[in-house]
Amino acid sequence: MAVWTGLSGLIRMEIIQRREEGCNVDGFEELRVACGEEEGKLMKLYEELSRLAPSPDFPYDEPSELEAIRRLRPDGLRRLEASYSEEQWRDRFRGAWLGRLSGCALGKPLESEPLMAGANGNPGWRNVQLWFEGADAWPIRGYTPERSRAESQGLRLSCLQSTRERIRFMESDDDVRYTALGMLMMEQKGLDWDSWDIGKLWHSRLTYGQVFTAEQQAYYNFAKVVSHMPPEKPADWLEKQEWVRTYLNPFREWIGAQIRADGFAYTAAGNPELAAELAWRDASFSHTKNGIYGEMFVAAMIAADSSSPIPIGLSPPGCGKSRPRPVWRAILPEPSTSRIRPAPSLSLSTVFGRRLSTTTRCIRTIMRHLSLPRSFTRRAISREALRPLCSEAGIRTATARPSARFSALP
Repeated sequence: MAVWTGLSGLIRMEIIQRREEGCNVDGFEELRVACGEEEGKLMKLYEELSRLAPSPDFPYDEPSELEAIRRLRPDGLRRLEASYSEEQWRDRFRGAWLGRLSGCALGKPLESEPLMAGANGNPGWRNVQLWFEGADAWPIRGYTPERSRAESQGLRLSCLQSTRERIRFMESDDDVRYTALGMLMMEQKGLDWDSWDIGKLWHSRLTYGQVFTAEQQAYYNFAKVVSHMPPEKPADWLEKQEWVRTYLNPFREWIGAQIRADGFAYTAAGNPELAAELAWRDASFSHTKNGIYGEMFVAAMIAADSSSPIPIGLSPPGCGKSRPRPVWRAILPEPSTSRIRPAPSLSLSTVFGRRLSTTTRCIRTIMRHLSLPRSFTRRAISREALRPLCSEAGIRTATARPSARFSALP
């Protein structure tokens, strides 16, 4: 059963995904259209798609298993030392948590179709800018205004409770629920858990309506392989895990796992390799390949930055004498082995500490360039279109220089 979108639409996305994975899908789109909405025909087509193998000349090696990922890593920094007091650690974690909440609250009203996917011939980021300009609030220096002259152009918000005029608390949101769940897992299990425990935790703490895209399909699939009596993990879980995270799940390399990294990174502060491993365990429940690498990268970045006053997680080579080689180079496969690779020209200020130069939503937008298949990245937002917004937000891309920085503290 397709749970996020209709079966025909899901298979359309699966065709794109299989092409990204190196398979020859010529003719499949025409066959999908010919199937109409007949479930039986569509499922037969899906089964054919699932049996496709990558072309022999597909140049990338993109494993989903931890040891295979580690074998493809170059040498590099994997552990950092920190000598903070208990009070200083608490302040850093509080800053990280406040940053997560404030960034989420800033972006939550902007999760409407015109402001994300675009409208009126504009990409989404431009409509966001028009909204803030129409409220005399650009560049962004606070929460999202509830009203704007841009409403006359058909632009609208969602989640009005998080607008500047109404905000009184942090609304429940997947961007923060997963952070809490990650820390809860560590409190309950320590290091003794795997992707099976993630599924059990989700089923006990999240409703079906609180998960989306890859997470929603994996949540649904997991319900088909789990039982309350007996509740123990089955001996063939690894085989079942592959079905849970891939069956009718064309979202398996999307960015959903990245937003789940924070809680694991906090508990592995100063140890980016451990943070990446915990992220791998978590992401493996619902994602594969680049979808997994995305969460590993974000977790390693946060864990590295948490122990250093210098933001090293995303630092490009040669950007400062005291900055070591970027941590992602020691955590992820060699970039040449993967379709998607971190952009070495990208630089962000540390995500830890009380002063923030950007927001979680801006970071999440940037991450689309790091772990989404190229076809989805192009559809979401192009690098050229991103540069003006990055410049305003204080984010540097290959040609844009930082300008006005802003804070979004509660």
